[in-house]
Amino acid sequence: NVQFPADKQLVADWTATGNQEAVDRLLVDSEVDQVLALGIISSQVISTKGDLPKPGYGAFVTDREIQKIPEKEIERQVSETETESIAVSGVENLNYTVLGVDTPREFSTFQQVAPHDHVTVLYSAALEAIFPEIDQRIQDAVRSFGYAQSATVPVGTSVDDVLSAIPAETDAVYVSSLPQFGRQDMERLADALIDRKLPSFSQTGRPEVELGLMATLGQA
Repeated sequence: NVQFPADKQLVADWTATGNQEAVDRLLVDSEVDQVLALGIISSQVISTKGDLPKPGYGAFVTDREIQKIPEKEIERQVSETETESIAVSGVENLNYTVLGVDTPREFSTFQQVAPHDHVTVLYSAALEAIFPEIDQRIQDAVRSFGYAQSATVPVGTSVDDVLSAIPAETDAVYVSSLPQFGRQDMERLADALIDRKLPSFSQTGRPEVELGLMATLGQA
């Protein structure tokens, strides 16, 4: 009989502080048995806190390596004579789900669809507030995909700020998950990129392509 009381369903307003406070509040709440983080930012928070006092679930990890989410291999007995190697978090009470995002394949596909030299990656600014190294890790990953030139733009809640921050030399834009953007915001962003003749790639999936972004491998 799993229950989700209304007063235990916390909205974290897309900010680092809001997500950290919500996760911490539920982890110390004696009336809560398990904590389910249902967002990109809250999943980052709960998955990088270390050992947890109760079972916690990060439901939306997009790229485990870039986000530096813990993982270790263990051997599990499957029969009297056979074992198998499986991946676990290795952290007390931590469980998480890695979404089906193959970042190297996405950038390779993006290059095939629209060849380009200088890519700009848009990512949620709240992730940077939680995990300051993420900007450098994104840049390192992009370089490993064969790019000589790249830029990153941490995204808050303003489409105009995003557009003004994209460098002039950019000739393609990779849009990672931006949950703070509603339908109208994403449509405005897509329209502006089209006006600038900048090909774009959505990490999230089909809904953003339907709003005007150019391509995706996401099935959502």
